[in-house]
Amino acid sequence: MLRWENPEKGLLFPSRFLRAAEESGLILPIGGWVLKQACRDAVAWGKQIGQEFGLAVNVNVSARQFAEPNFTRQVNDALIESGLAPKQLRLEITEAGVMETGEEAIDKLRTLKDSGVRVYLDDFGTGYSSLKYLQRLPIDGIKIDRSFTSQLDSEERTLGISKVILQMGEMFGLDVTAEGVETERQLELLTDLSCPTAQGNYFCRPMSSEAFSVFLALRSENDRESNVINFRKPTPTV
Repeated sequence: MLRWENPEKGLLFPSRFLRAAEESGLILPIGGWVLKQACRDAVAWGKQIGQEFGLAVNVNVSARQFAEPNFTRQVNDALIESGLAPKQLRLEITEAGVMETGEEAIDKLRTLKDSGVRVYLDDFGTGYSSLKYLQRLPIDGIKIDRSFTSQLDSEERTLGISKVILQMGEMFGLDVTAEGVETERQLELLTDLSCPTAQGNYFCRPMSSEAFSVFLALRSENDRESNVINFRKPTPTV
């Protein structure tokens, strides 16, 4: 997920500029650059820690970018230019982005999966979530939207919805990741629900690729031996 280090306003989060980028069309060159840079960075990080680690990189894809007729070719070009293995690239596409292109979206998703790229449905639970809809999509996983995670410890109904989403994921053999984990209590509740994977500021704040390279270099000898990166101990692997 892109952040913008603005020389005057400091670090800007996606909510501050992505909508304007979408409306102006700038999201297309921005999205293309992010995809290529993420692939290059993943290759560099893999060399830094050893390819046996199996490091994968997740890249958010905008609805407008995904709708481009040549999107799958752009992904293939980024992989070839960087040397990143397809299985190490995970694309996150929103429910809305998939539904806006209908049958064409299903064809694109199938092409990506057939190439080895993994595809995740982002912001799941905020749009068209249904068993019939989910059954048709050739995807690898779903990501529980942060709007649910943020209310886990205050809204019993939200806890129930998250449980249902996890059950749906298990039913269809999909990976499930909870987004936006900010507190230890949220993590505890997700653990009680048997949520397999989580992400958020509780584990680590966003950082630049340069800072992440330093982080990898400084990880503990124990991490190096087990091939697990522990962001905050004790926590599950993220």
